[in-house]
Amino acid sequence: MASRGALSWNGLRELANRLLRPFDLGIYRPSAIDALVLGEIAHTPVALPDGARAYLATDNPRLAELQRRYRGHPAAALSAWSPEHLLGKLDLAWFRGDNQFLYQARGTDAASYALTTLHLQEHDPLRLLDCFEEDGAFGALTHVVEGRVVSRDLLDSVVEINYLAEKLGADRLAKARVLDIGAGYGRLGHRLAAWSGDVDYAGTDAVPVSSFLCEYYLRHRATPNARCVPLDEIAAVLDAGGIDVAINVHSFAEAPRASVVWWLERLARADVPHLLIVHDAPELATAERDLVPGSYEADLRRLGFERTELRAKYPHSETVQRLGVYPAWYHWFTRRAAGRSRSSRGPASKSARETRSS
Repeated sequence: MASRGALSWNGLRELANRLLRPFDLGIYRPSAIDALVLGEIAHTPVALPDGARAYLATDNPRLAELQRRYRGHPAAALSAWSPEHLLGKLDLAWFRGDNQFLYQARGTDAASYALTTLHLQEHDPLRLLDCFEEDGAFGALTHVVEGRVVSRDLLDSVVEINYLAEKLGADRLAKARVLDIGAGYGRLGHRLAAWSGDVDYAGTDAVPVSSFLCEYYLRHRATPNARCVPLDEIAAVLDAGGIDVAINVHSFAEAPRASVVWWLERLARADVPHLLIVHDAPELATAERDLVPGSYEADLRRLGFERTELRAKYPHSETVQRLGVYPAWYHWFTRRAAGRSRSSRGPASKSARETRSS
């Protein structure tokens, strides 16, 4: 049993934090301050699983198959992810390291991770920080804050899933059909499946190596309710209907407008009612072949997507939004023209499941 003094201190600290929160201030234990100031780092390379090095190779026949199948697809017109920008920059066996899939150490430091973690301890309605674990597998950069091991994968997923639960309702999200466009190696699918065994997650990507790694990673994490759908099979999934929300985290900003429009047209045709776009800025942009920015704002309006909220990634603190782990902006769209039944377990949803599992 805790002592009376300990209870008194914890109670006083909680009261003080509630009073100081409107001023973006707080009281933390000395260990937290040490981590914030000194940037406590605990990254020890974790051994690869058996067979991983042999499988995660550029000459894997599965990767070659995906490259062949994606060639010429209208969504696969790449710019920031074109082979000339990617080749030689990625070690497939350490795909969770600091690389183009997920920057983790560029323009930020361990103090940013400490600040963000401490902030999320106060703003995590689903208590996902207590639900998720980070094992540092496949090269993920990890930091220790007050004894908790965190990574960008974990922190970003905590913010995104809490946001989706706020917009859809936690109970609805827990059983929702989620389409992740530009899923990368599948980190959001892994985290969603860890939170809810009833969520139905489909991750897809226009980059063959992303699909290759996403397939492997979700299989490694043993997530039967989170799967990777190859790009050339995604049209059938969309045509089957029943998608509750589509998500795009940063990848539209790395693709040309033509590819983005292809996705938006398919989402509109499938009557997807909600779309979350995570972007670095309040203004949405694409990356054209010469990496000059383009825009698809007019295409969203043309296809019936209405932006009903634009919010900072860390809306409770201007300081964290400025200094935390990779600040961004959340663009929430509702498609007012959506008229198809939204029953999460209706006939359309069953067809979507059958299509994905076929």
